[in-house]
Amino acid sequence: MEIDWTIRDSDVANPIPTVMFPDWRHLIKKWRNQLLNVKRILVIGEGVAQIEHLMKTFENDRMRCGLWKSDVFVKDNQNVQAALRVLQTEVRVCMEAWNAKETLGTRAYLKMGQYMLRAYTEKDLTVQQRAMFAWAPISFLRFWKAWLTISGLKIENHFISLQTYDDFVLAGHSLIMSMKMFSSYFPNHPFQPGTFGSNSCEDLFSKLRGFTRGKSDLCLMDMIDLTGTKARGIENGREESGQSFTHAVAREYRRTIKTGNGYGGKRSS
Repeated sequence: MEIDWTIRDSDVANPIPTVMFPDWRHLIKKWRNQLLNVKRILVIGEGVAQIEHLMKTFENDRMRCGLWKSDVFVKDNQNVQAALRVLQTEVRVCMEAWNAKETLGTRAYLKMGQYMLRAYTEKDLTVQQRAMFAWAPISFLRFWKAWLTISGLKIENHFISLQTYDDFVLAGHSLIMSMKMFSSYFPNHPFQPGTFGSNSCEDLFSKLRGFTRGKSDLCLMDMIDLTGTKARGIENGREESGQSFTHAVAREYRRTIKTGNGYGGKRSS
């Protein structure tokens, strides 16, 4: 498919507005990771939100709740799938069955995280439902923060990090604004905010990083260059030496690692 890169006068005179908001994958990771901070005790009303409730739920009913051991005994706090599992409804159901009163704070906290997740990822929501899911966590956080202040509890010790707070507030506002803008500029297209964000860029950036540990100079661009500009040279060398093409590529690959030279010229360290 050929892309039309022409910039028209109408594009400049009537540009489509841009709304910036956090990537929802980073958002739910931050929400889950607040439970891992041992320096904070997240006091919510008469209860607290804490990772120990998830641990106990996993130990009591690991088959039904759907949690993995690594979700509650955390080694990787950047695991998106772990954050998704923690926010599932069945986790709160199992938690309530274990101890409804003690886990009330944790269940409320997880439910607000699930609301924001649903606002971004569910495709079949009405405008009213999506707006409700996006706005409920904002109202919850604002009331929670105000209650802590009135109760004389320190925000830095009993509330989520201010960065996570700001990200959630921004995410809710931006989602509602983007719904309005999308309906005005793209009325015939489905609104799917789950496809928005920086994840596709991160996938590309991860592929551009080094293939070999400790050899960041050797990256995808080298391999693309290898298959293009060097292919004929490798083939000629293969014919002269009688090697297979695979052996010739492997030889060139080892030479690049040993010399530290990229195919676009030697890189400075």
